[in-house]
Amino acid sequence: MTYSQKLYHRVREYLITSTDDRLHGDNSSSGAAPTFWMFTLPQAPSNSYDEVYPGIFMGDMQLVRDKAHLKELGITHMVNCSQGKGPRETDTDARFYRDAGIKFHGMKAVDSPTFNMMPFFKAAVDFIDKALKSDGVSRSATIVIAYLMLKCNMNILEAVRAVRPKRKIHPNDGFIRQLCFLNRDLYGGDD
Repeated sequence: MTYSQKLYHRVREYLITSTDDRLHGDNSSSGAAPTFWMFTLPQAPSNSYDEVYPGIFMGDMQLVRDKAHLKELGITHMVNCSQGKGPRETDTDARFYRDAGIKFHGMKAVDSPTFNMMPFFKAAVDFIDKALKSDGVSRSATIVIAYLMLKCNMNILEAVRAVRPKRKIHPNDGFIRQLCFLNRDLYGGDD
């Protein structure tokens, strides 16, 4: 299984060097634009949630457990990409959201470059598509990008550029590679 390393590096470079001050702030003491971000850790999102595409919200672990706030936002559908009981997981399921009238799709995805997230793309994207057709919302950068690629006919760079200005996203290297595979399957070629 191959993917375009050139495209992978273009996406990764865009994510690392994005100069949107709202996303990175001013990390330069001289005011000059940074030329090398390799040792800068990705910044966490500054908001609990952001609307990253019309009708699609991405949020943190605290928000997904706050059913009252979710209802205030009008969220009717939830994709939990970190389902589980571990320290970097969110222990929610369909029963948790039932009384709030929120439909649920969960996956136990590990945030590791070696974790294969591709098997989750179709089911999560179909769930998001069905939700949007009935005015719903969902979350998680990799799945949202896959949704934009599969349902909005965006290539990977267009999808990343649509989401990144709205939220500090940093899909890990393995997930970027998998999105590159998806891009290859959808559009062929190296770019």
